[in-house]
Amino acid sequence: MAQSNSLVELDCSYDCRFIPHLPDKAEEIKANITSYYIANLFSDSIERQKRYLAQDLEEWFIMVFSGALDSRLQITCIWYEYFFFFDDVIEKLDGEKAKACITRVLGILNDIQEPDPTNRLEVVLKDITLMLMSIGDEADRILARNVLSAIQEYCAAMGNYKKRKDSMDSFETYQQYRLLEAAAWPAFALVAWSYGIYLPPHMSTDPDVRELGRLAGLHACFVNDLYSYRVEALHTQYKDSEDATFLYNSIPVIMKEQRTDAQGAMDYLKVYISHMEEKFLQTSNKLRERYIGEELGMTNRLVEGYERLLAANWIWSVYCGRYNSFV
Repeated sequence: MAQSNSLVELDCSYDCRFIPHLPDKAEEIKANITSYYIANLFSDSIERQKRYLAQDLEEWFIMVFSGALDSRLQITCIWYEYFFFFDDVIEKLDGEKAKACITRVLGILNDIQEPDPTNRLEVVLKDITLMLMSIGDEADRILARNVLSAIQEYCAAMGNYKKRKDSMDSFETYQQYRLLEAAAWPAFALVAWSYGIYLPPHMSTDPDVRELGRLAGLHACFVNDLYSYRVEALHTQYKDSEDATFLYNSIPVIMKEQRTDAQGAMDYLKVYISHMEEKFLQTSNKLRERYIGEELGMTNRLVEGYERLLAANWIWSVYCGRYNSFV
């Protein structure tokens, strides 16, 4: 009980400078997404439907991609929400079963594995992959393939429990691996697809464009770490292949490296996140000065997409039951 009380008393509050948005058609899109998942993923159980609806996830996912093209917002949210469910499934499996599940998902994404018709998670993955690849022209399909490629890297990182644990040796190594296993790059690939941002090679390889993505990804990861630490410290542990347990979050890494307690680590992380926001804005301005015409338009859309994603991730972390249920 003492540990629970001390965790509740931790101050994880942070004020993000980016502002969340909801599009005008949010309620309509929310209803459509809910109908899709009830019909295709949760139709076998009224109890599962109730648990799903109680989470009220859709509004957050719509906020994440609130600036997307109208014709792509719904499928984008369906896609992103799918991997929210997938992550939950993996967390509940032991090491070998989790790896087997990830292997099958990778096979379906690579179109070398047909889904098990009795496995709703696999059937839905095949369905939404076909949706993604069927929209638009060849340029759109290139962006869609980028999404699938990023998701494959994310799945591979999820299944490597040893690397995940080893990454906690330092704050620097944690950052590098956290970006891979936290679905940051799939989210940004979905931003490009959903917004219709077709960066030419000289822009996609621009170090500042890549830095913008890195800063945005780490911002999202660290905001999640900040708000999730209390409930994770109380309830959530990951198992590696030797059945050892550990808490995968930047807070214990900072505690060890800075020789401080949990509150000190949270305060350190808040300052770090704020500095990252400043760097993000500075990098955004550099890119806006560098590009003109159509390329400036793409830059502005990319920055908008990242900022809205970060704002949505922050506001969800503040209020979601997943991080605050025991407080």
